[in-house]
Amino acid sequence: MIALTDFIEIGMDSKNLVAPFLAANNPGISDFIFSNLFAWRKIHGLSWAWYKDRFLLYSRSKKILYMPLGEYLTIDELLALSDLFHSADLGGNFFLFTEEYIRAVPEITGYFSIHPDANNHDYVYESSKMVSLRGDKLNKKRNLIRQFEKLFPHYKTEPLSPQKLGDCFRLAEKWCVEKTCITLGFTHEISALKETLDAFSGLELEGLCLLLDEKISAFSIFERLTADTAVIHFEKYDPQIKGLCQAINFKAAEFLAPRFQYINREQDLGLEGLKKSKMSYAPLPFRPLFRLIRKDR
Repeated sequence: MIALTDFIEIGMDSKNLVAPFLAANNPGISDFIFSNLFAWRKIHGLSWAWYKDRFLLYSRSKKILYMPLGEYLTIDELLALSDLFHSADLGGNFFLFTEEYIRAVPEITGYFSIHPDANNHDYVYESSKMVSLRGDKLNKKRNLIRQFEKLFPHYKTEPLSPQKLGDCFRLAEKWCVEKTCITLGFTHEISALKETLDAFSGLELEGLCLLLDEKISAFSIFERLTADTAVIHFEKYDPQIKGLCQAINFKAAEFLAPRFQYINREQDLGLEGLKKSKMSYAPLPFRPLFRLIRKDR
């Protein structure tokens, strides 16, 4: 049986072991990608372990286990993990469970109550629609981009290079001040962005920046999630420039569309403003995720 001491902190020294396994076993959930685990490791207190060739992940700050990755565990194995963490006053519950996992191990419902977790489902879009922006719902986006292009006809975009990462973080800090991110709950995101930028090359990320008069005014950071899906981790812009938010969104989609059928823009974390923004681009139907809360022992 696994012990709590088998869990180790996520770090760059884990990448060569963990990243290939996640890439091969990711069910299309943005949380299960190494760069996200690395960026948020300090904020969520993440540690991981192997258990019978499965990948286990635990968050100290949330006191919760993530859905194990790899072949489905039996109910006895899930209960043993739950008991191990519960006995140490570390929770013993799970989250990010898919419907497929719960159907494959139906005994789960006898020992855990199942709770939909809307705050953590990903927003996924068809890349082609993010580029064409056709339809009445997206007409406002097209108009804002046209207005931006009329005001700044000589803007340009280029791949994000390591030399520009410092400018990106300064722009994000400006965005944070302008958007009052402390009030809105975005302070952790800026910390995660700093971790990402500091390890940008080692994490093998891609990015795109939009320049006005040779100055970075917006940027997007992304990577492959699955064979047909890219995930956008961060996207920031100068909030004082009308249409710039829509322009960097469009240019990132245009850049990714030739390689990926879908674009995953991660979760809304229960933040109403973020939910409204993500919903305004008409996402595909959500893939439900669930929390498993242990019933009375």
